[in-house]
Amino acid sequence: MGSQLQTIIEAIAALPVTVSGSTVAVRYGANLEDSAELPDVPLRILSAPNRATGGKSKTTTLGGAGHLMDLEWMLTDLCLLRYVGTGLGLPDIGQVYTDTYMSYANTARQLSANTWTLLRIDLINGVTEYPQGSGNQYHSISALYTVREIIQ
Repeated sequence: MGSQLQTIIEAIAALPVTVSGSTVAVRYGANLEDSAELPDVPLRILSAPNRATGGKSKTTTLGGAGHLMDLEWMLTDLCLLRYVGTGLGLPDIGQVYTDTYMSYANTARQLSANTWTLLRIDLINGVTEYPQGSGNQYHSISALYTVREIIQ
């Protein structure tokens, strides 16, 4: 049996993450625009994390060619919330961060299947330049998913 990585990516993309009560659009793969245009925000962008393209693997059972393997995949979900300098300052964006964190936590519970499951989700808020080198600054949340897959 092959990897379910594409299914995992599609499951993460399908999560109904909300910002201020509206479900956020998602871009990844072929629908990820390669331009310096300002995206409509909020917007989620799925990719491999900067420091890795995958995770680690280990043998789960001993024996011949039919033994089980565990793979850990790491995927980044960058949510651009809004342009820096808009809104009412820290109290305003603080509430957006809090509500969006809760949306990620609640929707991430759906990430499980017969051959894979979510191990952890790390959420980091901050300011992100997108695209890199463009000078466009956004309040953002970066969600790093670690998913364990069993390969039979």
